[in-house]
Amino acid sequence: MTSSSKVVWSVASVSFREIIREKILYNILVIAVLLMGLGFLASRMTYVRPDRIILDFGVSAVSLSLVAIASLMGAAVLNREVERRTMFLALSRPISRFQFVAGKYLGLLMILILNWALVSAVFLGILFLAGGVETNCFSSTLFVALGLLLLQSWVMAGVAIFFSTISTTSLSAVLAIGVFLIGNNVTQIHTMATKIHSTVGSWCMGLFGLAVPNLEYFDLGSKVTYGLPVAGHFILIATGYALVVSALLITLAGVLIHGKEA
Repeated sequence: MTSSSKVVWSVASVSFREIIREKILYNILVIAVLLMGLGFLASRMTYVRPDRIILDFGVSAVSLSLVAIASLMGAAVLNREVERRTMFLALSRPISRFQFVAGKYLGLLMILILNWALVSAVFLGILFLAGGVETNCFSSTLFVALGLLLLQSWVMAGVAIFFSTISTTSLSAVLAIGVFLIGNNVTQIHTMATKIHSTVGSWCMGLFGLAVPNLEYFDLGSKVTYGLPVAGHFILIATGYALVVSALLITLAGVLIHGKEA
């Protein structure tokens, strides 16, 4: 490791230990498991492919738990340091603002990976017990979808941290969730832009659609339900998009964090 990466890793390790002690983290995990349990109970009430119900509920539970943690924890990870004044103590040492933000982001990614592994394991276990093997629910598309959901959470973590540098914790979380809802409907935004008669309005709507992270890259939709194949280039594009957007957001957050010192 270089000296810079050691600093980032040190900040990430401390951040990981702080977040892992948050009660809200466990509440989100419990809610995700309960949601999958609800899907299992709902599947027992139907005779038409009950495993598909568990599949849909499970993917939704994994997605929502990751987004909730990324948005809520990401919005608080920097503001908490400002409120405790520990950020200023850290920045008084040989550590740059970008290293500090990158370390916090990396610590949150570690939490997201851990949550993703736990919730996904529970989901796959329930699906297995429900007979998902016999009905070919364990397709490659399912595992690709789970991987893309993890990438989506990385982008959402970057969004939440970015907003936290210019706003309060609660407002940052609300804005991040708003980006999640809008980002999953970017296609509709561009469609609306083409139907607006005003040139200025159409241009503004199109620009807004470009400014919001396109989270549709990480949503396979019905392909998961029916086990339809996913093109390899789509996976590469989605991965590259997640890495580029996340890096851009964290870089901007490293610049905007100067405002927290005012």
